[in-house]
Amino acid sequence: MKFGIFASEQINGDEYEVLACMKAIEEGKTECPEMPHAETLRVMRLLDEIRGQWGMVYPCEER
Repeated sequence: MKFGIFASEQINGDEYEVLACMKAIEEGKTECPEMPHAETLRVMRLLDEIRGQWGMVYPCEER
């Protein structure tokens, strides 16, 4: 018996996100159930908090 892992060809790892987005659009949805807007905002706020702790500032944020 031969064992192996079968996976679709990946170019950059974003293919699953693109397919989920396409499916949501085709179904007339305004967000993907796999990654709702509230979760996107939660992750971005967390990343902003981490950047702040590191003292990392993007050029567009400098005043």
